[in-house]
Amino acid sequence: HVKGGTRVTDATVIKGGEAFGIWFASKGRIAHTGLSEKRDGSTMITLEANTNRDATAGSAADRDGGGVWRKRRPLRTIHSIRDWIKD
Repeated sequence: HVKGGTRVTDATVIKGGEAFGIWFASKGRIAHTGLSEKRDGSTMITLEANTNRDATAGSAADRDGGGVWRKRRPLRTIHSIRDWIKD
């Protein structure tokens, strides 16, 4: 476990509706969050606000955009996940 969640690995089960965080090395912290929809192989389908549809992963527009979008994120880019409803 990581503080406030579970570290995402290739074995992580994603049920949908969990909150997730993306780590930004440039900030030294999680700097973007969203909700999981489902796992699709080695990616997670997400619902994210304050982002841009075609923003480069890890860019300022990726974490500070102007809309709500469904995105496909490689699992390796997701830092941690937490089921706040269950917890």
